[in-house]
Amino acid sequence: MDRLEEYLKTTFGLDEDDWAIFSSKLTETIYPKKILILKTGQTENYLSFIKKGIVRLYLPKKEDELTFGFVFENEFISAYDSFLTRTPSAYAIETLTETTLIRLSYSDLQIIYDKTKLGNLIGRYACEYQYLKKAKREISLLSETAEQRY
Repeated sequence: MDRLEEYLKTTFGLDEDDWAIFSSKLTETIYPKKILILKTGQTENYLSFIKKGIVRLYLPKKEDELTFGFVFENEFISAYDSFLTRTPSAYAIETLTETTLIRLSYSDLQIIYDKTKLGNLIGRYACEYQYLKKAKREISLLSETAEQRY
């Protein structure tokens, strides 16, 4: 969790008291290659930070799968729409390599919002990050050919 701690301290000026609360809510989980960490129809319960590995987001189809995103080390991953609305996800998330995630549950995030000075700032940043990623993808879909996006 050293990488995440350094990232939060550098980016947000997280102090030791807030880190103690924040880190007490984190879990580290290692997933093998080609494992579904979220299935279509499940509600996303975690906001995760990729410590190691690569994951993909995709829509399962009967004949083909439609991959619409890849997420790499030192980035956040979540079916964020499902996470926020507490509704089933329309897509799946799968590891492409052995992947280590540092995870924070929805309920624990609410505690962090309430008990830390910087919790809301970190939450806002994660939300903005997800929004900017989505906006960039939508612009790419509207303005580039499939070959250019590849």
